[in-house]
Amino acid sequence: MRIKYNKEVYILLSAIIFIYIWSLFLDYEVIRQLFWLTTLILIFPIITLLRGFYGLSAERSIVGKKRFFAGDDMEIKVKLKNKIYIPIFLPEIVDSLPLSYKLRHNEKNDVKAVLPLVAKEKSLKYCLYNIPRGQLLFSDINISKKDLFGFVEMKKHIKRTESVLVYPKYTIVNPESIVGIRQQCQGEKKQYKKQDTSQITGLREYQHGDKLSLVHWKASAKNNILMSKEFTPKLSRKSYLILDCFKGVGNEKDSIDLFELSVSVAASITYAFGNSNEPFSLLMNNNYRWEVDKRKPGQFLSQAMRKLAFVQKDGSVPIEVFCDKNSFRFEKGTNVIIVSESFDTKLRKVIAKLLNKKVLVKVFIIGDKKGVNLPFVKNISSLEELHKGSRRGMNVENKV
Repeated sequence: MRIKYNKEVYILLSAIIFIYIWSLFLDYEVIRQLFWLTTLILIFPIITLLRGFYGLSAERSIVGKKRFFAGDDMEIKVKLKNKIYIPIFLPEIVDSLPLSYKLRHNEKNDVKAVLPLVAKEKSLKYCLYNIPRGQLLFSDINISKKDLFGFVEMKKHIKRTESVLVYPKYTIVNPESIVGIRQQCQGEKKQYKKQDTSQITGLREYQHGDKLSLVHWKASAKNNILMSKEFTPKLSRKSYLILDCFKGVGNEKDSIDLFELSVSVAASITYAFGNSNEPFSLLMNNNYRWEVDKRKPGQFLSQAMRKLAFVQKDGSVPIEVFCDKNSFRFEKGTNVIIVSESFDTKLRKVIAKLLNKKVLVKVFIIGDKKGVNLPFVKNISSLEELHKGSRRGMNVENKV
């Protein structure tokens, strides 16, 4: 608790002492009345100091929802409780807004309110509109009060630090609408088991160098000649989503909005594959090289959406270099989905290599980009374009 004495209170004390001494030598009724008046004025600062903030506590709570997504409105309730019978007059409450909210909306002021009287309990409600993605950190609650004439000011900091995680906004989409229908090459089939890399498609005569594990013993006994199993490679069913977090991409003016749209597109795709039976991995070329693999479906959405809530545009590796380094993962038939703000010649060369390996590639270019007319490229300038007519789902609370 901090006490601040304004200069007026020192002037008042000096005036009272002077008038008191003066009244001892002069018997004027006006001087006596002036003495008692100044003494009465001084009583209010004394009462303010004696009352202090004893028995006063403050609580902050969030009204309504338990989980929030970018763009939602958050209602905050601050409650003051007085545990003793002596009321507090004209306390001022200052609740500091989260720093991330201030930076996003260019807000400089905090929430302030003056309550006339706190006898037992008083509440203050305010709303944060269009909250940003990420972690909202609320700091301490500050309470101050003055006496009736403003001679004495007292301040108190009540520790109520807490945080709220805001998940990225997303829309409901169908995984097949994202990657398209898988094209099966002739003689190739989808891979349904992780352990198998091929499937028996026929028999042939045993050749020198064949492993004994490839010998089909029943067919060999029936034909009286060694027969070997013939295999055809299977297509992988796994999908990879790569979110471009390279800090050197995009115009600095629109960089924040475009990256938020990129995260929302990535969250929509992640949620779609998280609720499907398809194997899926989320990769990000940010500063920490985050990766979330769908090994445990029950935990995947929670981990992936949490990572997407915290991810920032701070990567030092360009998207084409990141894709090239991870190309060893992309087997034949793998779906690779890229979400980026740019599509240059370097990225085209890397994608051409993947297409030569018969890797299915889909690129979502964020922003109103023109001049790219390729079958596997789609421009996204708003989240609604990802899946027109879809709405943002709220049943993610059961998953996140």
